Amino acid sequence: MGSLVPQDAWSPTAREPGDPLEVLVLTGFLGAGKTTLFNYLLSGLSGLRVAAVVNDFGAVEVDALSVAGRVDSTISLAGGCMCCEIDITEIDTALADLAAPEHGLDLVVIEASGLAEPEVLATLVRRQPRDLISYGGLVNVVDGVHVRSTIERHPQLARHLSISDLLVLTKTDLLDADAYAEVREFLRGQAPRTPLTSAVRGHVDMRLLFGAGTQGGAARGSVDHPGDGHGAHEHEHEHGHIHDAYSSCVLAPERPLHPRRFLHAVSALPDGVFRVKGTIVLAAEDGRWTYEMSKVGDMLDVRSRGRSEAGDSTQVVVIGIDLPGDTEGSFDAAQLGPTEHVRHEDSLVLEPYLVAPESATDTEGWIYDDDRATPVTGAATMLSDPEDPDSQDPANTP
Repeated sequence: MGSLVPQDAWSPTAREPGDPLEVLVLTGFLGAGKTTLFNYLLSGLSGLRVAAVVNDFGAVEVDALSVAGRVDSTISLAGGCMCCEIDITEIDTALADLAAPEHGLDLVVIEASGLAEPEVLATLVRRQPRDLISYGGLVNVVDGVHVRSTIERHPQLARHLSISDLLVLTKTDLLDADAYAEVREFLRGQAPRTPLTSAVRGHVDMRLLFGAGTQGGAARGSVDHPGDGHGAHEHEHEHGHIHDAYSSCVLAPERPLHPRRFLHAVSALPDGVFRVKGTIVLAAEDGRWTYEMSKVGDMLDVRSRGRSEAGDSTQVVVIGIDLPGDTEGSFDAAQLGPTEHVRHEDSLVLEPYLVAPESATDTEGWIYDDDRATPVTGAATMLSDPEDPDSQDPANTP
């Protein structure tokens, strides 16, 4: 049985040739600690080439970084990283340029302050060509000391919390246990389904943001809460309260999955899930097919690897905060029954989430089907709430 890599043994994984470039959107109220978190990401991702995209170089306090040189709107940082100053009208061009192989970048972090509303910016990233850009999530840095008073003064900012994929609560070392519990309860009321973690001086569990990794072959196992059973990478800070706990597990159902029930299972994953990634085997009318899947927040990508070969199986890592113990069984009900068959139309439900293979020259022809009113182009699509199917944004539906 494989084991998930502990935080102190974790190391970042470089982007493979041909893989899309992951883009993470970082937002938060003024003074919440975005720059501190960004600097911690740079130091913790040693060995990776990271680009920061900002509206103004002052947003990330470039003077505090290791600047190697500057050319026009780009500042070169130590270790092959860079910082790019753009405005919102340039985002498409900028991301396409950063994804080019000659830059050799592994990750882009967009600092949203002054650039655009977080929701607008995240939507723009989701709508990039998915063979070039992979959505890494909208991460909202929340000032634990001032968030309630800020929302009271500016109630429209509450929406920024609810549309985020991950909340990072900062300055928790300045809160006593009661104040900490109160601010967590307040945030749960504002964003009940959004994963919430804590960071002191920008120190956030890297596995949560960038994947857990595995040691040996992954195998089904219970939710991983290393340590004393309350969560991974948790520790008590000065006032004795505990960080919201990173946790993870591997989903490994034995039988192939029914396409419709697979999508329902992904939509119904428990609150607290932030990132899902791995290999799935789906049943189809003409046999079994193997796919790579990734999901960050509500954004799902599915990439076909072709017909399943001997030894192919579903192995999916789920990463989040305080995951319930039954998370490991999330795909069990999606398994194909012994005498069950999949109809052609059952497989069509995957089309909005499919990313065209690199060999495809006519994306519309690749996944066009007469049963659909319009061709599917593989444009970014967000999962709908299984309890409220109409919640899916039609603007994100091909």
